Amino acid sequence: PARNEAANLPYLLPSLQKSQYPGRYEVIVVDDNSTDRTADIAATYGARVIRLEGLPPDWLGKPHACHHGALAAQGEWLLFTDADTIHASAGPAQAVAYAVQNQLDGLSLFPRQECRNWIDQLPLMVAF
Repeated sequence: PARNEAANLPYLLPSLQKSQYPGRYEVIVVDDNSTDRTADIAATYGARVIRLEGLPPDWLGKPHACHHGALAAQGEWLLFTDADTIHASAGPAQAVAYAVQNQLDGLSLFPRQECRNWIDQLPLMVAF
């Protein structure tokens, strides 16, 4: 899911395109009511774009967007990621290999946090 992530997609999407995942994979960006150029930028990187408009009652934005992305996906494994992340090229393949080896149906990963300045580090200091 992506909402007003035009500034982040030029970093995220190339990192996914460089994935060393064996076999075929697809990149789907669910545009969750963005008011910026999120959908246009995602399309320029070859992502399949699903545009959502409005929100049904009793839904929150991100789960609703994830739901639509999952319905549209054709793969056996789904990777949900935030747009403000950059993925190591071996990351998706390693995650799936770990899940298969350990007979898992899914897993959650916590990325390494890189902060540009001390202000960005403050929330991490409280959390850890």
